[in-house]
Parts: sequence; C-alpha cells; structure tokens
Amino acid sequence: MVESQAATTEAVSTVHWQAAPVAQSPLGGLPFIIIMIGIFYFVLIRPQQKERKEHDALVAALQKGQKVVTRSGVHGRVSKVGESTVELEIADKVLVTVDKTSVARKGDS
Repeated sequence: MVESQAATTEAVSTVHWQAAPVAQSPLGGLPFIIIMIGIFYFVLIRPQQKERKEHDALVAALQKGQKVVTRSGVHGRVSKVGESTVELEIADKVLVTVDKTSVARKGDS
C-alpha cells in the first residue's frame, strides 16, 4: 500500500503545466483585411468603373445613322436620339424606341 501511495504522489508531482498562450494583438488580422480590400478593389471594383465610364462615353456619343447593338441583341441604325431614349431602325420603316442605357456597343459599319 505504501508503494501505491508513493506512485500516486510521484505521478502527481511530475505533471507539467503548460504555459498559457500568449495573447495576440487585436490588430494582428488587420494586414490580411487590408490585403483583401486591395484585391477586391483591383480585381472587381476598378475594372467595373472603367467599363462603366466607357459605356457612358458610348451612350453620350450616339449619333443619327450609327449602327448599334442593344443588350438584348437587337441590331439597328440610330434614327433619332432623345434625352434618355434612342429610336432604332431595325428594318425598312420599322422603328423601335429603346433606352440609351440598353445600347451595348457599336455595330459593324
């Protein structure tokens, strides 16, 4: 019995406690967040802004007689330009009125 008490005492006395982990700074994840914001800006936001500026310039420069293609795929020639709409001639004497913003690109000349 004395041996079992000695073994128990010895087992308890050889337990090593681990040191508490060092507390991390709350700003430790800040560089990662800044990098992610930079990636989103250069991959998503900046190209979209550039494309939007190009489209706005295209819409502002619409003139009578230009061939254009709408976002829905309708090809036509501009017959009249209004403040917010464009009248397209898609066939002989067939006119369609669409929003300026629906013009996707210039058509083939």
